[in-house]
Amino acid sequence: MIHIQSGDLFKANVNFILHQANCESLMGKGIARTIARLYPLAEKVDKEFPHTPKERLGKYSIATILKNNLYIVNLYGQLFRGKAKSVKEQNERYIFLRESLKSFLVDLNKKQTKEQKRYKVGISYKMASDMAGGSWERILEILIAVSEEQKIDLYIYKKES
Repeated sequence: MIHIQSGDLFKANVNFILHQANCESLMGKGIARTIARLYPLAEKVDKEFPHTPKERLGKYSIATILKNNLYIVNLYGQLFRGKAKSVKEQNERYIFLRESLKSFLVDLNKKQTKEQKRYKVGISYKMASDMAGGSWERILEILIAVSEEQKIDLYIYKKES
């Protein structure tokens, strides 16, 4: 199930912060830039992820922020930064976002079962759509489908300006 609420994702009471990452290990704009500034370990984990850029697509990396009991998840849904250069590339981004999100949620389900604990997963409103150029409606459909399939709630935070 999806829960959309007002608030700052970085001040929210969540255990996991997810964002779509490019496979170039560049976190210079948008939410990635904020993540790199607030949680440098997330950028370090991204840079050290042991796969070529193309091999990263559909996978994820995770940084454990011990002092906050927080995890930052880099979902590798796009090969290059910025907007897609073609409809084909954009459609591939949707596929890879779905694959990386599903892979993460499958692993989270295993973790929750093993630890007999529920974790709260936070995502920013319009993830993978504003700077990356995807359709928010299509991304939301993916989030809903994978969330329901894996039976894990996703909390989407819409920061009020």
